[in-house]
Amino acid sequence: MKSTASSSLFRVGTAAMSLAAVCLCADADDPPVIKKTRAETSKNESTDSERSGERRSEERSQSVQQNSPADPGSGLIAATFAPATQDPDEMTLVDLQGRSLDARLISANGEVVKIQRLSDDLEFELRLDQLDEVSARRVTNWIERDPDAADYSMKFEVEKRLSESDSFEAGGRSLKTNQWVYDVKLTNVTRNELKGAMLEYRIIFDDKVAFTRTSAFPGKGPKQQEGEEVALPEMGFNDRAEFTTPSVQLHTYEYSPTRGQKDFERDKLLGIWIRITKRGEVIDEFRSNEAVLGDLAWDAEEELEIEVVDSFKKNFEEPEETESTR
Repeated sequence: MKSTASSSLFRVGTAAMSLAAVCLCADADDPPVIKKTRAETSKNESTDSERSGERRSEERSQSVQQNSPADPGSGLIAATFAPATQDPDEMTLVDLQGRSLDARLISANGEVVKIQRLSDDLEFELRLDQLDEVSARRVTNWIERDPDAADYSMKFEVEKRLSESDSFEAGGRSLKTNQWVYDVKLTNVTRNELKGAMLEYRIIFDDKVAFTRTSAFPGKGPKQQEGEEVALPEMGFNDRAEFTTPSVQLHTYEYSPTRGQKDFERDKLLGIWIRITKRGEVIDEFRSNEAVLGDLAWDAEEELEIEVVDSFKKNFEEPEETESTR
């Protein structure tokens, strides 16, 4: 596979070019170097071909007619058509001067799209404003549809915060509950607008002890996960969204009798894991403690309520108030 700058892509070809061989100049200031289809350059030649086709067998004639739609303006058989099994990344692009190019879309960065010319696998870049309205819209739809089209990157700013604390002591027993939240700020540092994305998070903690008001008992175990999924608002370049997670409760139990052995156990907050997904694929993620969370498997079985609290909350879909979120 070869790659080169778009300014050196176009050169005069030979008469042996295929019927679909046309060139699209990436630089509007360059003189147009266009290779038209043979159907466009020689009407007489195409007409002779049609007459010759009429003398062929009926079976072959029907096959050509079924697979090659006719041009209503000239009655000529079109040189190219889109097969039913066409790769969704492949399409014919047309520029503002009407020149066309069969290409495979590779990636996008802002208003620039990287493509591969199908005729020779040559790669180069084009600006969307060089394409006609239909082609530009098709490329934009491809960017929005394909999670891998743009190399999305998010800047994460995350801080944990103690939101509430409560304690109870009786008979030498001390039971304390701390409620922790995470304040999250996200900035889209990608040139492409981020649409239709979801934010998923998991708060990870060791659940060693749980208790009612006056009694304690063992918790669920290490590396428990709590979290949920919310829809992100549309975010352009450098747009920022903020929200605060619902609190997670961590318990501490201490027993100090006047005689006998002391007992102490407490839950431990390990960190938060955030993923940004688009059409089910992860496009970026953040772990607050890579050493602890690096080998952790994502657990998406829990369906918990989430309350978004931030200056951008009108852009999120807020859940209805329930007993768990009051």
